[in-house]
Amino acid sequence: MHRLGWIDAQIRQLRYPNCVRIADKFSISPRQAARDIEYLRDSMGAPIGFCHQNKGYYYTQDTFVLGNVLVTDRQRQGLLYLAEQYEKLESEHARHLSGLFRRLIDHNGSEEADIALPLFPIDPAELSIFDKINQSVEARTKVDIHYIDGQGSMKSVRLSPYKMYAYDRENFVVGYCEPGKQIRFFALSGLLSSDVSDTKFDLTPLLKQAEVVPELANEANIAYVRLSAPSYAGSFPFRFEAVDAGLFRVEYYDPLKLLAALFASPVEATIEAPKWLRNLYVNQLEKKLRYFIENDSICQSPPAKMESKKSEGSKLVPTGG
Repeated sequence: MHRLGWIDAQIRQLRYPNCVRIADKFSISPRQAARDIEYLRDSMGAPIGFCHQNKGYYYTQDTFVLGNVLVTDRQRQGLLYLAEQYEKLESEHARHLSGLFRRLIDHNGSEEADIALPLFPIDPAELSIFDKINQSVEARTKVDIHYIDGQGSMKSVRLSPYKMYAYDRENFVVGYCEPGKQIRFFALSGLLSSDVSDTKFDLTPLLKQAEVVPELANEANIAYVRLSAPSYAGSFPFRFEAVDAGLFRVEYYDPLKLLAALFASPVEATIEAPKWLRNLYVNQLEKKLRYFIENDSICQSPPAKMESKKSEGSKLVPTGG
């Protein structure tokens, strides 16, 4: 806004600023200066024209006024809510966002932060991973990442992160992996944790010496889930595609998040495939049931003995007790 204000003043004084002058004034590149002009013209609606005789920009209409950013009451409530939520997270990135949101509003200590607005969820774990990998990218240091592969096994690789970017509402990191000597892509939502090392890396393996993996390492996995109430499929935070009566094809990235959604479902859910995910579902369900039975302070009867029949699907069959 400071640069835009200067450009606006220069144009009104008929000094015909151009990208070279703007770049020299603010020690930026001419391309960045051109983006400022594009933003002023395309996003703020300024009637900007270029005068070839004076080699600079001018306003084709005198009615344009450069105003400040306007925030509605509801937008202000949303920004205040986000500032409060991000401030609670133990993350440098989250605190930075909290301060940014507060700068956009006139925070006067009101109770508007208690309003439960339908905003996007905040994942502290992913924010922490984002901070660590971003730190590694800037410092050119290697980072150890941990994730669950398509077979349900935990994997760890040492990554030389080259760049972070967003695609299809997901945050990704691309880098050179050891010991596989491959360039791979990882979705941050699919990572369990990350640990920054002190080992420096260079870009040579990333540019010419590594084998490039053509597909995304964390592309969506597929599971087949049967629901006792098919109409409930639309309430899950995953894509459920019907393939048969009560049977759905489900796309997911994090198996633990999928299992958590199935555990919280009020309808009966059975994982038909893959087998490793079905067994993981059964094992976690057994642990939860065993914990509640062993720590039941209300029912004093002997605990029930649990037996699982994994060959028949992901249902538990209680016996005895």
